[in-house]
Amino acid sequence: MFEIKKIENNKLINLSSKRNFSEETVTLHAPFSEASNYQQIMNAIEDPVWYWNIEDSFITFSSKWKEITGYEETRLHINNGKWMSIIHQDDHHIIRDYLYQFQQRQVRPLTSEFRIKLKDETCKWFSCHSIAAYDTQDQLVSIAGTLKDISYQKSMEEQLRYLHDYDPVTKLHSYTYALDILASYLKFSKKGTVLFIDINGFRKIKSTYGILVGDELLRVIGRLLNERSRENDLISRIDEDKFIILMSDSTDKQKSAKVARRILNVLNTPFSIFDQDLYVNVSIGIVFLPGDIKDVFDLIKHGNSAIYAARESSSEKMEFFSEHSKARYPQRFNIENDLRRASEKNEFSLYYQPIVKTTGKLAGVEALIRWKHPKRGLVYPTDFIHIAETSGMIASIGNWVLNTACLQNKVWQDKGYPKIRTAVNISAKQLQEPDFFNTVKTALNISGLNPEYLELELTESVLVESMNKAAKTLERLKEMGVKIALDDFGNGYSSLNYLKSLPIDKIKIDRSFIKDINKNAKIEAIISAMITLSQKMNLEIVAEGVEEADQLNFLDQMGCHLIQGYIYSKPLPLEDIEPIVKHSEIILSGNSYNYYQI
Repeated sequence: MFEIKKIENNKLINLSSKRNFSEETVTLHAPFSEASNYQQIMNAIEDPVWYWNIEDSFITFSSKWKEITGYEETRLHINNGKWMSIIHQDDHHIIRDYLYQFQQRQVRPLTSEFRIKLKDETCKWFSCHSIAAYDTQDQLVSIAGTLKDISYQKSMEEQLRYLHDYDPVTKLHSYTYALDILASYLKFSKKGTVLFIDINGFRKIKSTYGILVGDELLRVIGRLLNERSRENDLISRIDEDKFIILMSDSTDKQKSAKVARRILNVLNTPFSIFDQDLYVNVSIGIVFLPGDIKDVFDLIKHGNSAIYAARESSSEKMEFFSEHSKARYPQRFNIENDLRRASEKNEFSLYYQPIVKTTGKLAGVEALIRWKHPKRGLVYPTDFIHIAETSGMIASIGNWVLNTACLQNKVWQDKGYPKIRTAVNISAKQLQEPDFFNTVKTALNISGLNPEYLELELTESVLVESMNKAAKTLERLKEMGVKIALDDFGNGYSSLNYLKSLPIDKIKIDRSFIKDINKNAKIEAIISAMITLSQKMNLEIVAEGVEEADQLNFLDQMGCHLIQGYIYSKPLPLEDIEPIVKHSEIILSGNSYNYYQI
């Protein structure tokens, strides 16, 4: 810092700098540029020092000026345009304002920041700290000061500002920037529509393939959102796997629904990232502004509740916020949080339902997950599987079932029990996993179970989501020896097509047909046709949901000899199923069962 506080009787008073030069009082007998003592002091200071003599309109610089800027001249005339020509044109107003303040008898030091164009045509930021000297008539005589290079600090400030305003991965606007804009909308009650876009499955992709693949997927999604939005829409990534689009000045329900559908269509397709085909499921919650919203955090809660409603109940995976979805959000949110901790706390267990031949011999078991919640008690899959599917946890939970079922079957075999097959349900998410084949292979290798004793059950809804990829994966699994079953057969329009296209070993008649046996002749004819079809195609066939003796007798007479249902047994915990596996047979006794060893 270099300061000249004032001039009295042609003397400079309190000449000082950050280098702690001793205070001096010197007589000004000649122009500053010719005063060798002052020039020596100026040159000794680390930063460029300058002195502007108002009377002759010259600015004189110390030798550091040349070092930093590259300019040979150290004395510039203020009126010939030379000085202003090296000031960045966007900063001219700063210099003019600077001079104006000194002309208004500003006795305190002033600091300003502006850019100077260097000799090599680049620019640097400088902090200018200076003070003016006045004569006894309060007329401005001179201004002196220092120039400190602050380009690095400015660069850091710019980076911090960028990080505040933009997401470094997608280059979209950041969460903090979006919050500021949304807060402004709420404060001034501005109209708008916010689309909350949730990318289900992203965390699994990132953990499986790594950060590079995950980041590239986010960039592609961000780019697609940008391309399909209006020019003035705000697009922001607000969480690891969530985006928003703020459609300004619009609360048109049809228009926002149209935009949401356009986004769903483009994002619910495979992404090819670094030669990997990746699948995500997208859900969109739509909230109108300003609405009955207190603040941005209230808005985000509304968005999340709409997302959850879209995940659970909407075939389009798109829902508008409503009081109904708001009421369901806390319960759903709590279940999801508990579900994330369930595997860590070993709260999952497997129940097993016997699959029995009409002779009474045990043919296999189906492994069914149960959740032993510490407060809710025993929770059935119907109450939490849909949440696992929509929150991205279904693959990890499904893999736990697969591994546990394989290990338990091998334990039974090692105990010398009769060898049976264990059926495991596979979700669409699992089947879409690029390494699903290896997941199954690993489960078999770790357990030591022969592949012929593992059966994978798939529903038509699972196959609809991943038909092309499923065919290749299922072919490889069948070649390895794993059995493939088509569950809920007859419940959809494409069941016959799957029998033609996929390596199916077994079909399971949907329970909706079984309940109408002896009540509906058309249903009985359909069941008979299914059984005949399975025989002609050399497929095993199982009837699910058999509860009554009349149903069992009809199926046996028609040629369906594998039965699963409460007529033999409900799903049982490990300690109750083990005696049945050990003895390998169930004898009907009314609607209950007994077992004995063959």
